[in-house]
Amino acid sequence: MSIGNVVIGVQTVNPVFFLATSVAIGLVYLSIIYALAVSFGYIGKGIAVLLVIMQIPGASGIYPIEMMPDFFRSLFPFFPFTYGIDALRETIGGFYGLNYLRYMAVLALFAALSFAVGIFLRQRLGNFSRLFNSKVAETGLFLSEDVQILGSRRRLTQLVQALTDREKFRADNARRRRWLDLNHRTLQWAALSAGVLGTMVLFVVGSVFPDAKASVLGLWGLLLLIVMAAMVTVEYINQSVTYGSEVVDLPDDALKQALAEEEVAIRSDARLDQLEKQGQNA
Repeated sequence: MSIGNVVIGVQTVNPVFFLATSVAIGLVYLSIIYALAVSFGYIGKGIAVLLVIMQIPGASGIYPIEMMPDFFRSLFPFFPFTYGIDALRETIGGFYGLNYLRYMAVLALFAALSFAVGIFLRQRLGNFSRLFNSKVAETGLFLSEDVQILGSRRRLTQLVQALTDREKFRADNARRRRWLDLNHRTLQWAALSAGVLGTMVLFVVGSVFPDAKASVLGLWGLLLLIVMAAMVTVEYINQSVTYGSEVVDLPDDALKQALAEEEVAIRSDARLDQLEKQGQNA
């Protein structure tokens, strides 16, 4: 699209900077979306869609931010679109001081944060994403995506605890199991009820204050993501306790083998074939 703008004669003070900035901005946005998708799965994709919807009016892409509701003005400095749009405006209307460098520096910070999220949370949230995808598949409404996890599904801390003090780990895991058996359904219904009640409240607010519909829509999307995350978190804790029950009954040799596999999976210098083998065995 940027090349097309130059071809049809859209005025820019520097076409080279305009094209280069467009490419850089696109890569930053791609990094953010990819990091969210690989780290949080379907929830991350939902967050990415919500970000796009909220940034179109909230990053001065349609109207000046001064004309938007307070909700969007408060979020304006935190949107990557804000700095991408301002950087492109510099290449179109002219460079003023160091504004262009400041906008690009903030975008570079967004990209760095995205890489950090993807690198450090991808492996740690693998079980969470796999569980969420399995629950989505059970509905039959969406196609589930496989989540490859390097290493086993067991948590490293569980393996270490079972090796150091098996009886204490057994007692703690049994206590968590009893608590979950008593509160599992209650927590799920509480999250679902909060989502329904919150939706009703937002519907009333949107009906009473028509000018706030954009803000209400953004809050409703955020509410849905929070409710889904809460329900899956409860299931994740339940799954963690189930895995803990499996770990506590493993013999010491099997625990040491599993611990060695986890060490290979988290080492940055591990060979690719080793990592692929651990992922296939997960």
